[in-house]
Amino acid sequence: MLLAIICRPALLLFCFSLREFVNTTILVVVAFFSAISVDEWAESILRSPGDPWYVRKGAILFLFLALLFMSTIVVVVGNWTFKAIGSGPLMSQNGAVLEFIALQLLWIVLLEWPRYETD
Repeated sequence: MLLAIICRPALLLFCFSLREFVNTTILVVVAFFSAISVDEWAESILRSPGDPWYVRKGAILFLFLALLFMSTIVVVVGNWTFKAIGSGPLMSQNGAVLEFIALQLLWIVLLEWPRYETD
């Protein structure tokens, strides 16, 4: 989607309303910081010399629980801010939680990529 928008910026007008664009931008930023948190937790919980955290025993279970925990936090905070401020809830659309989890996984991969490259 990003490449399509870079090639033809006018497509952005057909994809999102302003509210949807802001929600998507917020989801991308929150997923980035969430991925950083998951990575830091993984490094501290799944400590092992040499191997990256995602190949250690228990990494799949840890990743599942971490993504579930972070998604729950975002939904709860989004609903709380909706009640406090009155702006629309961030996770109001169907699939927004799945989009958030996918963005977290994407950021985790992108954050780990340069760290374990072999020369």
